[in-house]
Amino acid sequence: MPKVTEAYREARRDEIAQAALRCLARNGFANTSMADIIAESGSSAGAIYSHFAGKADIARHVAQIVMDSKATELIGYAGGLGRPIAPAETIRFLLDTLGREGVSKSMLVQLWAEATVDPDIHTVMSEAVGQLRHAFEVTVRPWLVANGMPADEPSVQRAATAMLTLSQGFIANTALFGDRDPADYLATAGMLLR
Repeated sequence: MPKVTEAYREARRDEIAQAALRCLARNGFANTSMADIIAESGSSAGAIYSHFAGKADIARHVAQIVMDSKATELIGYAGGLGRPIAPAETIRFLLDTLGREGVSKSMLVQLWAEATVDPDIHTVMSEAVGQLRHAFEVTVRPWLVANGMPADEPSVQRAATAMLTLSQGFIANTALFGDRDPADYLATAGMLLR
């Protein structure tokens, strides 16, 4: 029997994760069962469970893919500009690129809601948010320095947390009430917070 490579295993995990994303987008998190994911993927239960322990494990995998991608993309974008990037520009880049991986804003809100009652999902979402917060810290530090503001660790962490909170507010609002222009949202927030 031929040996299964790690690249093959990872590709299968990603295929299963994509099937799970389609189910979650269609049914919502609470109404998606492992049986739904198994049927959507076209795999056997044994094949699915050889890759994932359950729905929370699949959610962890998807969140890791999405947040790794977003964090890397955000840091790469900021680094490629050759200048410090303002917090509003950083947030706008994130909001403009959200959803490319098949994770809708409504799905994120569903996962956040599930995280309030499911410890496994809470862990998954905490890890994912931690990655994004780190990316915000990396991008905001040079901007703070360039603008003569404190750039010590507590100041950077507070700035990153505020950026994250503004992003989450936009995501929740648009998931519930429809799309809105991120630039308009950030301009209005900036005006109100001045």
